[in-house]
Amino acid sequence: MPGPPFIPKITKIDQDPSISLVQHDAEIQGRHEHEPEFDFDAANIPITTTCAEISTASPEVTTASDSIEDIAAETLVYIRRSAAKAKDKAMRLQVELDKEERQRISRAEGLIQELLQKIFIQAERLRR
Repeated sequence: MPGPPFIPKITKIDQDPSISLVQHDAEIQGRHEHEPEFDFDAANIPITTTCAEISTASPEVTTASDSIEDIAAETLVYIRRSAAKAKDKAMRLQVELDKEERQRISRAEGLIQELLQKIFIQAERLRR
């Protein structure tokens, strides 16, 4: 069963060599005119990590357009649609199988009739 509706979009982007999520032609430095240049060695500023604060509190993750509830709702709708499509496909397949079975039964009945006629004819010849 396929995944959520955004998975095919990501897969399509991944397979398209003309789409890149990285700007390859950007210069590493000097991208902005207002970007200052600073020589840390010349300023003789000591670098320390003693004041760094570390927190184990879990941050709340949100996106600009989709919340977890939105994604869950979209996924649920996708699953329901997929289930409805699968049920419809199963019903169509059953109708096709029923049709094929009726055709096989009809052919078998025809063969049985032919055999019975041949048996009847043979029986009549044997009586004479």
